[in-house]
Amino acid sequence: MDNKYLSLILFFLMVSTVSNGQKGRPFVTKVDLNINGDRVIVDYDLCNTVQGRSYHIDLLMIDERFNLIHPDTVCRDIGPEVYGGEGKQMIWDVRKDPKVLRGNYKPAIMINGIWESGAKGGPANAFLSVLFPGLGDYYVSNVRKRKIKPWYISLASAGLIGLSFTAGNNRQKETVYSSQINKRWEWDPNTSHWFVVTEVHDFTYEGETLYWLFPYDQEIFLGAGAAIWLADIIYVWAKGGQNEKIRKSKLLNMPGVQANMYAHPSGAGVRLTLRL
Repeated sequence: MDNKYLSLILFFLMVSTVSNGQKGRPFVTKVDLNINGDRVIVDYDLCNTVQGRSYHIDLLMIDERFNLIHPDTVCRDIGPEVYGGEGKQMIWDVRKDPKVLRGNYKPAIMINGIWESGAKGGPANAFLSVLFPGLGDYYVSNVRKRKIKPWYISLASAGLIGLSFTAGNNRQKETVYSSQINKRWEWDPNTSHWFVVTEVHDFTYEGETLYWLFPYDQEIFLGAGAAIWLADIIYVWAKGGQNEKIRKSKLLNMPGVQANMYAHPSGAGVRLTLRL
């Protein structure tokens, strides 16, 4: 296989992998926040979804320093089996939640773990994946919920590149032995006759390439490992950019909740105020 065709195959394989990850990405619109007593009500629309496919929807509350609170007592359209459409609603019963709130919070609706605790990294983390494949993934995504774990990427890319060096070290050239016979006429002044002089020259030359496993094994291993590595760098950069956008998104500019603790005869409570 010609190297230029191999490069084209690997390039289109990489582009296909990256582009498939971008197709059909759902998003949330028309987020509305209201307070009813001790309950926070979040209305939203889940758009750009695939018909018949469910999505994992989660609610996070983010303060001014981007500290995250994961509410426990949330019901309605939340969890692993939420389908796309309009008029979705989540209700958070703050009074029953064991977490203690004090400060200003704004809601963020997460789809399939786009941003959860520990997944706050920006696109600069792609540099970590430049240093070693899979390293930047730990800083931009929720590793526990990923099907393709970062160490799979590390093993696949480093393993294939390692195999390419092994294949190169075990590649040999076939040695071909041959002889060349040259004949020429020479004059013998003693006998006054011509006679034939025969000369035999032995030499060797390189023949076909003897590959370790299969033809162009080194190039294929190296190209596949490099393609996985590059795709991981692109993923971390895109995922980090997505995290960065969430920080600066309109969700954080929408009305928020101010939570204050207060004491009463039977214990402590939380007073919620809608901040416009």
